[in-house]
Amino acid sequence: MTGKITPPMDIDDDESLVDEQVERSVATIVRLALSDEACRLLGVDGTLEDEVDIDFAADPLAYVANEIARALTAESDDERDHLSLSGLVALVRLYQVTNDGFVDEAILRDAVLDFMTDVEPDEDD
Repeated sequence: MTGKITPPMDIDDDESLVDEQVERSVATIVRLALSDEACRLLGVDGTLEDEVDIDFAADPLAYVANEIARALTAESDDERDHLSLSGLVALVRLYQVTNDGFVDEAILRDAVLDFMTDVEPDEDD
């Protein structure tokens, strides 16, 4: 069960389409993170071992949003430079712990969109 069934998001696409996809993805990840059954099925326990660095402690929201944005815009599942779904769910659960048990989907969605639209200019330009 590997591989993407949808192409990676292109931030140059229609902004409303990107917003809808990000909103749907963040909502799904958060709902999975809040479900013990989903976490059991995904094998979330231990998923983040050696995956999270100290930057998480400095700004958990930015760390989580950046990881989700990287996963949504990844070119291929063969390039494992992003977390799997179980890793993202585990990361949201970890973020939930740092946020008194609460995850605001709207704030997380906006942070993901910020990372996706804050594109670094090419050095060749």
